[in-house]
Amino acid sequence: MKLNSINGLKKSAIIFGLTLFFVYSLGFGQESSELNDVDGSAISNVQMSKNEKYIYNNITHVNTTKMIDGKNGYPEFSYRIDVPPVDDFEFILALDSSGSFADGADISQANAVRDAVPEFLRDIPSNYKGKNFKVILMSWDQDIDFIYPLKGSKNPFDNNETNKVSLIDVASATSDINTFQAFSKDNQQYYYTKEEEISDINLPIKSSNEIFERIKLNNYNRTSRFLILVTGRGEYWPCRSETINKSKDLNCSIYVIGMDLLDSNLNMSNNLNLLTDYDSKKFQRLPYAADYEQLKRDLLEALKMALDNAVNEPAATNVTITESFYEYIHPNSGQIKIVEKIKNSSDIIYPRHQYFNLLDEDNKTRRFSIQLLDGLLPNSETIITFNANLKLRKFPMFFSSESIKFYDDMSKTKSKPDSHISYLWLKKLSTINTLPDTPVDIDISSF
Repeated sequence: MKLNSINGLKKSAIIFGLTLFFVYSLGFGQESSELNDVDGSAISNVQMSKNEKYIYNNITHVNTTKMIDGKNGYPEFSYRIDVPPVDDFEFILALDSSGSFADGADISQANAVRDAVPEFLRDIPSNYKGKNFKVILMSWDQDIDFIYPLKGSKNPFDNNETNKVSLIDVASATSDINTFQAFSKDNQQYYYTKEEEISDINLPIKSSNEIFERIKLNNYNRTSRFLILVTGRGEYWPCRSETINKSKDLNCSIYVIGMDLLDSNLNMSNNLNLLTDYDSKKFQRLPYAADYEQLKRDLLEALKMALDNAVNEPAATNVTITESFYEYIHPNSGQIKIVEKIKNSSDIIYPRHQYFNLLDEDNKTRRFSIQLLDGLLPNSETIITFNANLKLRKFPMFFSSESIKFYDDMSKTKSKPDSHISYLWLKKLSTINTLPDTPVDIDISSF
């Protein structure tokens, strides 16, 4: 906040500008929310006008509104961050067909895949109306059995090469699955299991990396990409670190469904955790089910949950705000509130976590950064509010009912550190915007 101008004495306005952003459960300054005169006495019920400004990012379409209001007799600061929906999703569904899924088992995990996957894909358009999904299907063990769809072919399942595949909308994928009976229990031409083959976990991740690296994003600022990997307990080769790092470089989230993998101490579970960065929302372990219908239901629900978690990933991550105060601004020491909710919904999203870091402080300014650790969800509205004290004895001027005199060092406070908000949009686009100054008019006659 800085002092811009003062015109006259009585019935005139002092213009201030304050820049502070995302704070949650963080206290500063004094307990009181009143103005303080030079002698330390409290001045309450000061009349102030409301001012607001906004900054709009033309690429991410995130709109940030910054407002200062004095309707309650003290300055109240609020920030509203409107995040647009993410409508386009491109994902690969990679299905294990190794010996752990073999049809000779007591309960066929392969048949659970054959029943659950077509139903899962069929219901996506009705479950996510207004959103667009494109998919690639992959069957793998220690080699690639098929990658669907093969571009320009009469049989789109007749392919096992990453450089010939293209994304297809889920409705067309459902139609092709039915036409070619790709997951039929009777005609196991495409999705079939081989008892002697093991799970090479590196293979589907590496193949997905090759596909996503080759197929460029058309709408890069509104499209999210991810991989859903279905595997099971059994012999395996681990995914290599360079493959995992490549996937991160491509900003591709990996969601893992491990069938009969409740034992988290298994070496296989440890390797799968590396794929998901140990994020519990991205790794589902399904129990062994002696009942086939239960196994199918578990897998279907796990597929739906993986997709839902991917759709509702934060649109903006690494959200960091760098801000500065002049010495005469003292935010209230009580809890500073942050509320996030999905637009057109009354449900508040909890918890919201933040990290505060004091960057530097001198006798003129306090500068710090605040990081919103939970990120910002798509199609959400986040509102931050807090009160502050204005310490008049800290103003670079002498102020009384008789006169106003600026101190000699007033010019030293004219420049201040840059205040900005930065974030990573959809895991791939680094964004930074300077926060606007928002003045508040204080009527001296109300003192």
